[in-house]
Amino acid sequence: MLRRTIRSLFSLFAIALGLVILLQACTANPPSPEVSSNSYTEKMAQEHKDDQPVASAIANQPAAVEVTSSLVDYATVEGQPVQGFFAKPAAAEGP
Repeated sequence: MLRRTIRSLFSLFAIALGLVILLQACTANPPSPEVSSNSYTEKMAQEHKDDQPVASAIANQPAAVEVTSSLVDYATVEGQPVQGFFAKPAAAEGP
């Protein structure tokens, strides 16, 4: 009898807790997209103001295997092709 009462109380508590969390999430006021986006951009610009584009050490090493590469059209946007660089091991099969 006591176990059944404890289970019932636990179930009721779990449901009540779930409802509280759901109501809190539904009533929260999210920040304006313009404000959060601009502040994020400004923070990132400040954090990375002294960054320089420097290749990692591995990028300056010769390839361990022969590589083939080409420019490929990845997509078409408003009738214009979007091109990118595609590289793969020369021995690889498939595209």
